[in-house]
Amino acid sequence: MLSPASNAIFRLPEELRSEVLSYCSSSTVLNLCLASKALHAVFIDSIYHTIDLSTHNEGKWGIHYDYINVMLPDDHVKRTLTDRDVSVLLRQEKLISRLKKHPELGSKTRVLRWTLMDNTAFDGVLFVEPSHWTDVLWTTFKCFSHVIEIDLAFMTRYREQTEPPPLFRTATSISLAGLMSHDVVASILSFIDPSRLRHLKLNNLQTFADPPHILNTLQPEEIQLHQRDRPGAIQGYLSTLTGRCPTLCSLHISTTGQFLDTNISRTGPSVLGNQEFQDGNNQYIEIAAFLESVKGTLREFVFEHGPDFELFHISPTNPTWLPYSGLSLSDPLPMDVFFDSHILPVISSGPWPKLQQMFVRGVGQWKPIDPWQETSGLEEVAYLHRKIKEFHSRAEMIWNAVDRSKAEVVVEDEASRPFYRLRADTRRNMTGARD
Repeated sequence: MLSPASNAIFRLPEELRSEVLSYCSSSTVLNLCLASKALHAVFIDSIYHTIDLSTHNEGKWGIHYDYINVMLPDDHVKRTLTDRDVSVLLRQEKLISRLKKHPELGSKTRVLRWTLMDNTAFDGVLFVEPSHWTDVLWTTFKCFSHVIEIDLAFMTRYREQTEPPPLFRTATSISLAGLMSHDVVASILSFIDPSRLRHLKLNNLQTFADPPHILNTLQPEEIQLHQRDRPGAIQGYLSTLTGRCPTLCSLHISTTGQFLDTNISRTGPSVLGNQEFQDGNNQYIEIAAFLESVKGTLREFVFEHGPDFELFHISPTNPTWLPYSGLSLSDPLPMDVFFDSHILPVISSGPWPKLQQMFVRGVGQWKPIDPWQETSGLEEVAYLHRKIKEFHSRAEMIWNAVDRSKAEVVVEDEASRPFYRLRADTRRNMTGARD
């Protein structure tokens, strides 16, 4: 029988044991734990150190659940669930049951990656009942009391049934994606210690509008700060962190950019369209202010924006849309205006004393036209030249602001992926409430 006195591995410092185990598969570590009680006591921490029950980081694109000929990235909320997703759901269920019996095991976790999917019925597999699944989830998440890194993607159609408690207070690396309620976002970003935050990634994070019974409990200032009365890209949470993150090393921001007004009447832009334009402008102002406050410590900065996939179903040749939708060749895209007015000045002004990598994508997005078709005229050719010139100007401003002998800088005109915009999804309940 193995014992601390008879085996050298017990005498190794914890850091070296962790290094040894990093070369072992999870099944090998599990077998070591089953070999004896002594090994179990030594290696149980390693088993629970990193919990990866996610599918949104695998880099595998899947089928759009409305259009079978369209492929979407694995973190897109309209991607069809696969057998792989079901297997992860089943493993999540097993972990939830395990932590229900032994909640102390969660305190051993330092890295948590979790994809939250619709966990009702899928191909005959019944998961947690919808009426209380969030209670179970919050209880599970509360077990991770010493977690350092979290990577969460909420890929569900619905909001939670119960308000979450403060979560992941010890996290210093945070990545959030998908669709969340304001209560969920606040339960994380409002309770961390910003002075210890080192990595922040907001991956096309969208928030539901709050239903009336929640809005009635809020002050007008709170509603306005986070735009809680309407759905859209996350807003207001970066402003509360601005000037409070002195150790931030990496910042990743990806967001759906406003491409056009999808609420158009024949007489002109709609009230909803004007509101959406103002919301988009405020979002970029907030991003720029936060970036200005942290760029002195950043080693990595990634910014990407692009239009919602659904918008490309609008025909650019329809003359009733052209004057108001932003598809007129003489009008700039709103997303370009926002970027040029707010974020580009912060990037191009420097300095970036610690920067090692910068990726900026989607800053020359093309309108859905074909300037090479036979019917194209001088206007289309002029648009082509103007668009190329504008992109080159942006790229040169960014390149000139960074010491490229010390940092890798990539600037691309097109977004690398299709984005999701909650406001443009006419088939979804904007509050996330179940019917």
